[in-house]
Amino acid sequence: MAQESRLRIQIIDQPFKMGRDLYIVQDVLHGRSSIALPLTMREIDPVASSESPTLHIPYQDDGVLQSLMDQLWRQGFRPLGSITDTEAMERHLSDMRVIVEEQLMITFD
Repeated sequence: MAQESRLRIQIIDQPFKMGRDLYIVQDVLHGRSSIALPLTMREIDPVASSESPTLHIPYQDDGVLQSLMDQLWRQGFRPLGSITDTEAMERHLSDMRVIVEEQLMITFD
């Protein structure tokens, strides 16, 4: 019977190295883990479409993608074109002012 494995990604800020270290870890049986080794780049024919992916993540391990997104968020990365938390709060407060002005007849200057 195949042992279920869990992939996880860990990002560690390394200011002294002027960057971040990214680890891909697979937890396996009895508390043991495997770690992905550094990638090797290889030139390919631009027409070739049969190359294997760098990494295949089974649907059962989709949590690793959420973990990656969460860790990138904690590192300060945001999707391009997304609003910041401050912008979201400002929009919310603007909406609340309208509601208060209309419902409670209170005016803000």
